[in-house]
Amino acid sequence: MSVAVETALAAVAEGQRITIYGDFDCDGVCATSILVGAFRGLGGECDWFIPDRISEGYGLNPEAIREIASRGTSLVVTVDCGVTAVDEVALARNLGMEIVVTDHHQPDDDL
Repeated sequence: MSVAVETALAAVAEGQRITIYGDFDCDGVCATSILVGAFRGLGGECDWFIPDRISEGYGLNPEAIREIASRGTSLVVTVDCGVTAVDEVALARNLGMEIVVTDHHQPDDDL
Protein backbone atom coordinates (compact mmCIF):
# COMPACT_ATOMS: atom_id res chain seq x y z
CA MET A 1 0.00 0.00 0.00
CA SER A 2 2.81 2.42 0.79
CA VAL A 3 4.27 1.95 -2.70
CA ALA A 4 0.89 2.85 -4.23
CA VAL A 5 0.62 5.96 -2.07
CA GLU A 6 4.17 7.04 -2.92
CA THR A 7 3.51 6.48 -6.64
CA ALA A 8 0.31 8.53 -6.52
CA LEU A 9 1.80 11.40 -4.52
CA ALA A 10 4.83 11.53 -6.83
CA ALA A 11 2.51 11.77 -9.84
CA VAL A 12 0.71 14.71 -8.23
CA ALA A 13 3.96 16.44 -7.26
CA GLU A 14 5.39 16.02 -10.76
CA GLY A 15 2.25 17.32 -12.48
CA GLN A 16 1.59 14.04 -14.25
CA ARG A 17 -1.83 13.27 -15.67
CA ILE A 18 -3.70 10.72 -13.56
CA THR A 19 -6.71 8.74 -14.78
CA ILE A 20 -9.04 6.94 -12.41
CA TYR A 21 -10.47 3.87 -14.14
CA GLY A 22 -13.66 2.83 -12.40
CA ASP A 23 -16.38 0.27 -12.79
CA PHE A 24 -19.90 1.23 -13.87
CA ASP A 25 -21.63 -0.08 -10.74
CA CYS A 26 -22.46 1.87 -7.59
CA ASP A 27 -19.24 1.22 -5.68
CA GLY A 28 -17.12 1.83 -8.77
CA VAL A 29 -18.77 5.17 -9.60
CA CYS A 30 -18.62 6.35 -5.98
CA ALA A 31 -14.97 5.33 -5.61
CA THR A 32 -14.11 7.04 -8.90
CA SER A 33 -15.74 10.26 -7.76
CA ILE A 34 -14.01 10.17 -4.38
CA LEU A 35 -10.55 9.59 -5.88
CA VAL A 36 -10.92 12.22 -8.59
CA GLY A 37 -11.93 14.72 -5.89
CA ALA A 38 -9.04 13.68 -3.65
CA PHE A 39 -6.41 13.97 -6.39
CA ARG A 40 -7.78 17.31 -7.56
CA GLY A 41 -7.87 18.49 -3.95
CA LEU A 42 -4.16 17.70 -3.73
CA GLY A 43 -3.58 19.76 -6.87
CA GLY A 44 -3.35 16.81 -9.24
CA GLU A 45 -4.33 16.79 -12.90
CA CYS A 46 -6.91 14.02 -12.77
CA ASP A 47 -9.64 12.71 -15.06
CA TRP A 48 -11.63 9.49 -15.13
CA PHE A 49 -12.78 6.67 -17.33
CA ILE A 50 -15.78 4.43 -16.71
CA PRO A 51 -16.49 1.85 -19.42
CA ASP A 52 -19.91 1.58 -21.02
CA ARG A 53 -21.61 -1.44 -19.53
CA ILE A 54 -23.11 -2.63 -22.83
CA SER A 55 -20.41 -1.93 -25.41
CA GLU A 56 -17.25 -2.26 -23.28
CA GLY A 57 -18.26 -4.56 -20.45
CA TYR A 58 -16.67 -4.94 -17.04
CA GLY A 59 -13.12 -4.00 -16.18
CA LEU A 60 -10.07 -2.88 -18.07
CA ASN A 61 -10.12 -3.30 -21.83
CA PRO A 62 -7.34 -2.77 -24.39
CA GLU A 63 -9.17 -0.09 -26.38
CA ALA A 64 -9.75 1.97 -23.24
CA ILE A 65 -6.13 1.59 -22.16
CA ARG A 66 -4.99 2.88 -25.56
CA GLU A 67 -7.42 5.81 -25.37
CA ILE A 68 -6.21 6.72 -21.89
CA ALA A 69 -2.59 6.58 -23.07
CA SER A 70 -3.46 8.89 -25.98
CA ARG A 71 -4.68 11.48 -23.45
CA GLY A 72 -1.17 11.70 -22.03
CA THR A 73 -1.94 9.81 -18.84
CA SER A 74 1.10 8.78 -16.80
CA LEU A 75 -0.68 6.98 -13.95
CA VAL A 76 -3.84 4.88 -14.02
CA VAL A 77 -5.50 4.05 -10.71
CA THR A 78 -8.23 1.43 -10.94
CA VAL A 79 -11.15 1.24 -8.55
CA ASP A 80 -13.40 -1.80 -8.24
CA CYS A 81 -11.69 -3.52 -11.18
CA GLY A 82 -8.36 -4.65 -12.54
CA VAL A 83 -7.26 -7.47 -10.27
CA THR A 84 -7.74 -10.07 -13.03
CA ALA A 85 -6.66 -7.83 -15.93
CA VAL A 86 -3.11 -9.14 -16.30
CA ASP A 87 -2.89 -8.50 -20.06
CA GLU A 88 -4.41 -5.02 -19.82
CA VAL A 89 -2.06 -4.02 -17.00
CA ALA A 90 0.87 -5.23 -19.12
CA LEU A 91 -0.44 -3.18 -22.06
CA ALA A 92 -0.67 -0.06 -19.90
CA ARG A 93 2.92 -0.54 -18.78
CA ASN A 94 4.06 -1.18 -22.36
CA LEU A 95 2.43 2.12 -23.35
CA GLY A 96 4.51 3.90 -20.70
CA MET A 97 1.92 4.23 -17.95
CA GLU A 98 2.21 3.20 -14.33
CA ILE A 99 -0.84 1.44 -12.93
CA VAL A 100 -2.11 1.01 -9.39
CA VAL A 101 -4.88 -1.57 -9.02
CA THR A 102 -7.36 -1.18 -6.17
CA ASP A 103 -10.01 -3.88 -6.24
CA HIS A 104 -11.91 -5.94 -3.68
CA HIS A 105 -12.42 -8.87 -6.06
CA GLN A 106 -10.30 -12.02 -5.82
CA PRO A 107 -7.19 -12.27 -8.02
CA ASP A 108 -6.57 -15.14 -10.41
CA ASP A 109 -3.67 -17.49 -9.75
CA ASP A 110 -1.56 -15.89 -12.50
CA LEU A 111 -1.57 -12.38 -11.03
